[in-house]
Amino acid sequence: MKSTLKNTENTPSKEHFLDDWKRFNQRYPNDALAQLRMNSLHAFRELSYPKRTMEEWRHTDIMPIVKTPYRVSMDIPMGNRAHKISKWHELGNDDSSELVFLNGSFSYSFSRGYGKSIFGYLGGIHEALLNDEAECVRNHLAQHAKKHTAYTALNTAFLNEGAYVRITRAHHPPSPICIRYVTTAHPQPTVHHLRNLFIIEENASATIVLHYLGHPDVGNYLNNVVEEIYLGKNAQLRLCVLVDEGNSGNHLRTQEASLHRDSHLNMHTVTLNGKRVRNQSYAYLVEENAQVEESVLVLNDADRMVDNDVHVHHLATHGTSRITAKGILADQSKTVFRGKVYVAPDAQKTDSNQINQSLLLSNKATIDSKPQLEIYADDVKCTHGATVGAPPEEVLFYFRSRGISEAHARAMLTCGFANSMINEISVSAVRKMLSHEIAARYESNDTGKVL
Repeated sequence: MKSTLKNTENTPSKEHFLDDWKRFNQRYPNDALAQLRMNSLHAFRELSYPKRTMEEWRHTDIMPIVKTPYRVSMDIPMGNRAHKISKWHELGNDDSSELVFLNGSFSYSFSRGYGKSIFGYLGGIHEALLNDEAECVRNHLAQHAKKHTAYTALNTAFLNEGAYVRITRAHHPPSPICIRYVTTAHPQPTVHHLRNLFIIEENASATIVLHYLGHPDVGNYLNNVVEEIYLGKNAQLRLCVLVDEGNSGNHLRTQEASLHRDSHLNMHTVTLNGKRVRNQSYAYLVEENAQVEESVLVLNDADRMVDNDVHVHHLATHGTSRITAKGILADQSKTVFRGKVYVAPDAQKTDSNQINQSLLLSNKATIDSKPQLEIYADDVKCTHGATVGAPPEEVLFYFRSRGISEAHARAMLTCGFANSMINEISVSAVRKMLSHEIAARYESNDTGKVL
């Protein structure tokens, strides 16, 4: 049955994406991903853009993104500016492997430690499809992404490159793996479809730092991200995601993880900057004794909007999940947190807890918080809660009674609120970088005593 795309005033156009896809497909007409891209293009035609009438998007208005005619850039600007951005922060150590992507394309010159190693494989998806990793990539790519919107389908329709990490059975790389996506300037609104595939096999473990980085003055762009994670039996992944887009940059990210028996996913997502940011994650605990710990931190100000939508699906017995979300909101910023824990009928002995805490530094800032439980098993322990408010007056009074100014007291409380979560990140270089960022934003130089 042939379907047609109807464009009306209430249906934002898809034609600019379809035109770019024709040009993109001419470059890779018969490669290993051709059929997958074609199927995803058909799905994109059929799917609606996210809108506020959809329950999962009810508090998040991305119409400014939907209505912007973003174009896919076929030309990758290289040079000193890109090099400078890519070296802003050292997130690992001298032994760390690092993958750098400039505007979505793998940069061999800025990356290090890529290729095959005793621990497995690290590199770009395109290169992996041309060597011994091809079968593994084909077996996992697009197999763990179950939730589809027009943007996730669009990501796969333009799939050619991205970060691919496979840690082979019983191996444990001692240093963190750093993956950096750098966005540089473009003359027009540009979209980059970024893809990550992480496979941690049985009894293996890894630490990965994902850094999405845009120059503050890059201009209007969209990073459309899909991340797929597979954890085998007794596998462990420590993942830190840093969203640090440009002041006018937008970020739509969907992550889906499959956890098998006795596996453990420990993830921290920190949003530092970006005009409109949505981090959407799904963890599927498909076998018994799987465990997921996910913490979310948002530093929000100006008129930016940040949305974190966290889902955990308990599908087997003795699963454990912990969700902790914190937000610091200033100016006219808006933050959304939606946490949903689903417990299937067979997922007895589930232990789940989620908490959302938000600190309001302005009476114009807003937070929409919605922790949820959907339980179909009868032998479980599941809790959730949320708190929202300004720094407590009684604590401020305590500081002031001991000679600390109100401004400095507020700064101390704000930094302590954020650092309590930052200190749980396992990579010391990331902790140091984030602590400096928090201090620069919130610490006060006013240490004068109260009269």
